[in-house]
Order: sequence, then C-alpha cells, then structure tokens
Amino acid sequence: MTSDSSGTRYRSLKEFYPFYLSEHQDTTCRVLHFIGTGLIALWIALA
Repeated sequence: MTSDSSGTRYRSLKEFYPFYLSEHQDTTCRVLHFIGTGLIALWIALA
C-alpha cells in the first residue's frame, strides 16, 4: 500500500491507520486540516 518516512511498509489500511492517527494528534495539524478541507468544500460549492 504505502510506506512512512522511516521506510515501514503497510500492506493494508488496518496496518496504516494507527500510524496515520499518531501523525495527526497535534492540535495545530488538525486545525489546519479542518480549515483546508472547509476551504476546498467552499470552493467546490461555489464553482
């Protein structure tokens, strides 16, 4: 499926998801993702 920066290979979403969640624990990261997703949704809605 994919690998992270350390080269760990993930063969399924079930293996990858805990790593994904650990990378998004930071509040700033979550806020930026929320803002970015909202802006894209707004852009699509106005298109």
